[in-house]
Amino acid sequence: MNRIEALEVAKVNHKNHTAADIAHMFGRGPAFDAFTDYGFRHGWYRVGDYSFCLEDLTGEKYDNTQAGWAFI
Repeated sequence: MNRIEALEVAKVNHKNHTAADIAHMFGRGPAFDAFTDYGFRHGWYRVGDYSFCLEDLTGEKYDNTQAGWAFI
């Protein structure tokens, strides 16, 4: 698998992880292991030998002036 194929898998994993997380938060879905099920850990999605951040998946640039997920 090359990086472009892995990126497409990571985008699907991100979409499915987000949906499962929201369902679980509102009591409509079961608990899950984010890394085992979706390859997600500490803000990164891992597919094979590749890792992708949310910026890679969504195209949205991280802005540290907007109190995002990291404190710099």
